Amino acid sequence: MRPLSPSDPSTIGPYRLLGALGEGGMGRVYLGRSRGGMLVAVKVVRDDIADQAEFRARFAREAALARRVSGAFTAPVVDADTDGPRPWLATSYVTGPTLAEAVRRTGPLPDPVFRRTAAGLVEALASVHRAGLLHRDLKPGNIILSADGPRIIDFGIARALEGTVLTRTGEGLGTPGFMAPEQALGTEVTDRTDVFALGAVLAFAAAGPPGPFGAGSAASVLYRVARGEPDLSGVPERYQALIRPCLHKAPAQRPDLDSLLDAVHALAPADPDPEPAPAHPAGAGIGALIADHERQIADLGRNTPPAAARPGRRRGMWTMAGAGLAAVALLAAGGIAVLARDDTPPDAEATAPTVPPAPTDEPGEALPMPTFTETGTLPLINEGVQGRVAYVDDLRFAPDGDVLLVAESTVGPSDGRSAVRVVDPATGRATYQLAPDPGTQAFDGMGFTPDGLLGVVWKRPSLGPNDSRIVYYDAGDIAGGAPESGRARLESSLFALSDFHPDRGVALIDSNRGGPRLMDQEGRPVTGALPITSGHFSPDGDVLVGPDDGTSVLVWPVDDVLSAEGPPAEATVLEHETAVASVAVQPGGTLVATSTGDGDGQVTLWDRESGERIHDLDVGGGPHLIGFHPDGRILFLRGVDGVLRLYDVSARAGIGAIDGPAVTGETETSFDRFAVSPDGAYLAVHDVENDAVRVWEVR
Repeated sequence: MRPLSPSDPSTIGPYRLLGALGEGGMGRVYLGRSRGGMLVAVKVVRDDIADQAEFRARFAREAALARRVSGAFTAPVVDADTDGPRPWLATSYVTGPTLAEAVRRTGPLPDPVFRRTAAGLVEALASVHRAGLLHRDLKPGNIILSADGPRIIDFGIARALEGTVLTRTGEGLGTPGFMAPEQALGTEVTDRTDVFALGAVLAFAAAGPPGPFGAGSAASVLYRVARGEPDLSGVPERYQALIRPCLHKAPAQRPDLDSLLDAVHALAPADPDPEPAPAHPAGAGIGALIADHERQIADLGRNTPPAAARPGRRRGMWTMAGAGLAAVALLAAGGIAVLARDDTPPDAEATAPTVPPAPTDEPGEALPMPTFTETGTLPLINEGVQGRVAYVDDLRFAPDGDVLLVAESTVGPSDGRSAVRVVDPATGRATYQLAPDPGTQAFDGMGFTPDGLLGVVWKRPSLGPNDSRIVYYDAGDIAGGAPESGRARLESSLFALSDFHPDRGVALIDSNRGGPRLMDQEGRPVTGALPITSGHFSPDGDVLVGPDDGTSVLVWPVDDVLSAEGPPAEATVLEHETAVASVAVQPGGTLVATSTGDGDGQVTLWDRESGERIHDLDVGGGPHLIGFHPDGRILFLRGVDGVLRLYDVSARAGIGAIDGPAVTGETETSFDRFAVSPDGAYLAVHDVENDAVRVWEVR
């Protein structure tokens, strides 16, 4: 929740806007107030989706159906304009945190609140289904915990987004850990699809993150959803009979909502004595979060000027309340780039690396836009095969930049498979394929060691006892056959290789229980679990950076991490208002870039040593997947709209966006993951719409 920026509208339809609540796949969400004083959440559709005739027709139909939903535990649709230049939909605003925020900040729900929430969610889904709708995207972020019970929001929106560029790029599919198997496999969905999601949501509420299908790459999580068993080990025994049947792979074997409501009521204590009333109906911790949201709304109401008094639109500039920093304009006309390839002969005299200029109060002149020349396109494995969904889990260049590694996974009705293909970036053609290790099936991370090996984690995709291994290949030979150089077995609860340190011989390995830890190359832990959800080392190897399970990013000196017997006590803390989705560390400099995972997907630059917030990028289209160019000056941002933008952190200016072979300042595309070679000579992107990896030479 933030104040309106000058680029935001002051009114939508009959509603005066008070602030921005966030941004998601469909567009931006605002807090508005009617003339009669009613608070509403106004969802304004993005221009690129609004231009699609198929979306408009479906949006109008789904909005009409959604207005028929009435129930005590839903946020009803109160108004909509589906024919205007920017279609919008208004729902009654519910004050309170999402279930995701509440569990992240206060822990699993206490028993009375859990039972109350479970009963409310069952009744809410019944209301949605009675109106002829399916939710299709039930997850902790789509559930608000109010003082008088839960409220489900965004019902019907997932159906309206089907077939748009968002679903083709994977952005409209929902959160993998809360999707039903039939959604993961692309088969028919029914009302029992929502029941599966409800079971996953209740497991999250009872046990905390990450949910019953764990963490890791999207493909690994979706494979567990489709083929593996849920991990309910953290769910209290008394809730197991309620949750486990919801997670049956076969939709027909899942309970109906009436049976679920009976099961929730059966959880009530048999003791006839009344239970002591909690200090707050939603619980003390959640009650404090609700009060905090109420204060934020009151502050917005006091600080929002009347519509007639608001300043005129100024493209790309707005001030963050309380931060005292002006955000910078992105994708301004003209642009800069320092992506030119280094053609210095290898025997030339070595020079010290150039330190990228730091952002200043008076940014300098931008450099010319680079030239992008497409070298080739690599279709994904099983591209276009009916009934199979393909994913790119990772794109990574070898240290010398001469080889691109493409980690792929596919999920089908009865199986899943992973592979790492070795690609020549000069042609875009695969020269070799690394297959899963015997006895394993899924890819879960890769990286290069200081001594010239490629380490790949192969594991079983289930969350039960598994046989995970890091298999090492000679990096110098991977283009010609990649002879195996050894293997190390991991502990059963460890998976998802995040990063190798550039010279210490240790790797950061994610864990499904307790958090990531550092391990040596033989798979032996060298530290305890760290209080972050993921992370990576800075290019110089000096610091370890990662988001915690709240709203902060922690930065530690690597020496402190390796010398501590437990989690290192001292860390530079980068505080955010919402959870962080992506983190990038500047090569050759001291900046850390972060992008939040909800709200507007705000991108912020920080000083990694002091924790000082340098400035915010008003880029829109978030959340973003972000990464620095090796020169440390250019930041790449892939937004929820699928566009890959380039931004100069020193000149504080956008330099354009990439759309196929051409590079323009205003474009639409469907890019997902991306990677830049260490010498800056090549850019590789996953083009989701065309099920391919595309490579450009950059000069």
